Amino acid sequence: AREKFEDLAFDLIRAEEPRAQKVRVSQGDGGIDAHVNDLGDPRGVHIYQCKFFPKGLDDAQKGQVRESFKRCRESPDYK
Repeated sequence: AREKFEDLAFDLIRAEEPRAQKVRVSQGDGGIDAHVNDLGDPRGVHIYQCKFFPKGLDDAQKGQVRESFKRCRESPDYK
């Protein structure tokens, strides 16, 4: 179910942003599931992350979202 959710989310992103690129899920992916523009583009990059919580969104899941956003925002690998 998670993979189908991420595929659907990417299809929706791609419909709005045809240049979007999907990132292979792995540890150390910097919290990125998809992006528009190259990560090294000095003008910046649009980052997308998908979170799949089949049992709902409680404080623990909200904390995961906040931590992922923080990791993305503070990454030295892209602007």
